[in-house]
Amino acid sequence: MLRQTRVKLLIVETNDFIKLGIETFLSSHDDWELVAVVRNFAAAVEACHVQSPDVILLDANILGEDTLSPTAVSKVFKSYAPHVRIAYWTEREAPELLAEILMSNPEGYFRKDTNLQDLLISLSQIARGRKLLSSQLYLSSLISYFKADNGKNETPIMLTPRELQVLRLLSQGHSNSEISDQLGIRVSTASVHVSNIMNKLEAENRTHAVLRAAELGLANLQTKQLAS
Repeated sequence: MLRQTRVKLLIVETNDFIKLGIETFLSSHDDWELVAVVRNFAAAVEACHVQSPDVILLDANILGEDTLSPTAVSKVFKSYAPHVRIAYWTEREAPELLAEILMSNPEGYFRKDTNLQDLLISLSQIARGRKLLSSQLYLSSLISYFKADNGKNETPIMLTPRELQVLRLLSQGHSNSEISDQLGIRVSTASVHVSNIMNKLEAENRTHAVLRAAELGLANLQTKQLAS
């Protein structure tokens, strides 16, 4: 009988205690191959290039330490391992960080208080092609969305190419002034675009707009070239 191929897992973790716990836990699971456990993005890129993992479990803390965007992280990893599936996990959830991560269209998102056995089960599902986003912030936003929908079919939300550009910059945390500089438009024009986006997405604030866009499947549009 042929043995099932082991899942190659790369872990990027800044906490030494958590690193040790994961390594010890995975040592008793023969269906997983822990190719590397590293502390920073540079080491993760090298490991991804050499080992070509199937799944990367990525500590969201490295985004702040290395001033990286989740979209840039995904592009770099997938340039070395096109089929790699990326899952983030974090100790403390912040709406802005969650929104930015969701806009990068990851395969997974978890809190670090997740039981390791449950985490491994989730990563197994991600390796097989599923997407799992485990977050109280995300779930509460989804619940609000479905309650508001009341079971009715929702009219498709249409954003203009310029609004999609503004939405991408919103997901990166830019202010209206910074958006105007990036796109070469007036601040007042940027403000109008932001207001229109929030109205179309029925969002209460800028962060909620980004979350709503991710929920509605607009996240993958940020990586496309958009016309002015």
